[in-house]
Amino acid sequence: MIGIMSPMVLMFSELFPLPLAPTLEAQYVFKDVVLVAAGFVVAAKAKGARMVLEGD
Repeated sequence: MIGIMSPMVLMFSELFPLPLAPTLEAQYVFKDVVLVAAGFVVAAKAKGARMVLEGD
């Protein structure tokens, strides 16, 4: 996850030019972050994790 997000810190000005619209490379970084997060959710579910809602 650190390796995927490192371009956001190391090359921020190249990923987000002045109007702060993400470039194509920034969109790939975002996509990779979303895919890794989804993988974490699937892995947690496979290990038996579940969401518990606390009642009032």
